[in-house]
Amino acid sequence: MLRRTAALLIAFAIGGCGRSEQAEEARIVGDALTVYSSLPQTGPFAPVSRDLVRAEKLALEEAGGRAGEFRVSFVSLDSADPRTGLWSPERVADNARTAVEDLQTIAYLGELESGASSVSLPILNGGGMLQVSPGDTFAGLTERGAPGEPDRYYPSGRRTFARVVPPDVEQVERLVALLERRDVRRVSMADDRQVAAGALLDRLAARLRARDVEVVDRERLDPRGDVPDDLGRDVRVDRADAFVYAGAYRPFAVEVLRAVHAAAPRVALLGADGMALAPALPTRAGAAADRLVVTAVAPRRDPGFAARFEARYGHEPHPRAVLGYGAMRLVLRAIDRAGKNASRRPAVIREALRMGAEPLASFAAFRISNSGLVRVAPAL
Repeated sequence: MLRRTAALLIAFAIGGCGRSEQAEEARIVGDALTVYSSLPQTGPFAPVSRDLVRAEKLALEEAGGRAGEFRVSFVSLDSADPRTGLWSPERVADNARTAVEDLQTIAYLGELESGASSVSLPILNGGGMLQVSPGDTFAGLTERGAPGEPDRYYPSGRRTFARVVPPDVEQVERLVALLERRDVRRVSMADDRQVAAGALLDRLAARLRARDVEVVDRERLDPRGDVPDDLGRDVRVDRADAFVYAGAYRPFAVEVLRAVHAAAPRVALLGADGMALAPALPTRAGAAADRLVVTAVAPRRDPGFAARFEARYGHEPHPRAVLGYGAMRLVLRAIDRAGKNASRRPAVIREALRMGAEPLASFAAFRISNSGLVRVAPAL
């Protein structure tokens, strides 16, 4: 479903290419610029998203609401489907179009969940808009992967995307290292049919096969239905040493882990970053949670930012809040460096890409506890 939606949106962006080129080259009138943010403000990811938005606002406040010669305003949009609390292609596409249609927009901060930018990026790129993601690790946006990647996300033919987190190629290496340290020789895998989850496991499977590790099964599970009755049995019958699940956090993911653990309790359970965004697992996860290790984005510590955030908002920031702060700072620096030309979007894009978005995080291994993520020793 997501691949089809993304393809339609890319086609829309290409179809309107002439108008998009005019919008890109047009000068923003006046000295007022707008930065949009697209993050899930409801649902399981709301706690991290709200602090990301607060951090984006803090960066703008500390700059006095200005960058260079321009006043900068901020608009926060919700990317979550109110029925599920998770991002939806429709909401993300609407947010991107809203930003493109605002003639004062200079940049867009989003998305959070891996793969969501595959929907917004073609629309924003077609409109000549800088996009900086504080959380999307989908490698296909910047690295070669599936056929046509990453070029198919850039209908204008120009790169307009930056992020402050590493791409999933680093997450794959972390997973490979974890499996090697456990001397795993046979791996079973499953994803939730999201474009980024499938791409992550494709890369992981290729790396494992190159190291003579056998991928004994690869399932594409539908999170809108039930966990297949034979999933755990197949893991046991295939004599897998480890089971890797890539997908967004939701009750379905918990049921997948429970089913595998119940049928094959000695099998190592590994999860990808999507499960770490809302880390508190329900009690029904049971013993499966004790065996689960996730590879997750680990932001760099910034005590100065944390202190200023707490002074401003009255509570400690979510560990990922600093990524929102960094994303906004990158945009403001790009505007400042563009000088008088900052009223032209291409100038700001050039400066942002020239500076480069140095990752403010890396991937690390964690266990999930009632208090959140607990980093584990490399030996695990």
